[in-house]
Amino acid sequence: MPLWLKLVVGASLGGAVIVGSAIVFGRFASSIQAREVAQKVALDARVGTCIDTRARTVPCAEPHRFEVFGIYVSDTASRPERAAGGYDETCQALFEAYVGTSFDRSTYDYEPRHPNEVEWEAGARTTLCVLFPSGGGSASGTAARSGR
Repeated sequence: MPLWLKLVVGASLGGAVIVGSAIVFGRFASSIQAREVAQKVALDARVGTCIDTRARTVPCAEPHRFEVFGIYVSDTASRPERAAGGYDETCQALFEAYVGTSFDRSTYDYEPRHPNEVEWEAGARTTLCVLFPSGGGSASGTAARSGR
């Protein structure tokens, strides 16, 4: 069993349901990785958390692949659906406020991680918004207020 799946299963047994499949939406193939990382760090995530390619939290000054830029709780009666292209209105607004530039002008891409059906039925309502460099690679330093 892959380590990320052990972490997901372990988190589920610990009282929080963190299961689901990685579905490709978004502009780049790395969005698969962003969703998997978001699943792994969902219990410990805070805005500004930086994550390396091995799904470990690291100081943002060190090379990292992902950064949590937003977390929000849905107040809707039905589970949020993923829009084509991975677009999420709330994550996009949080993205622009966090990075300091519009998404269209940024060197970053993002991926929302909504609760899946199982998580929703178990009461999960939190969405993580995770950014990563467009086109791959890693970053050093935080994206917060970077204007990139």
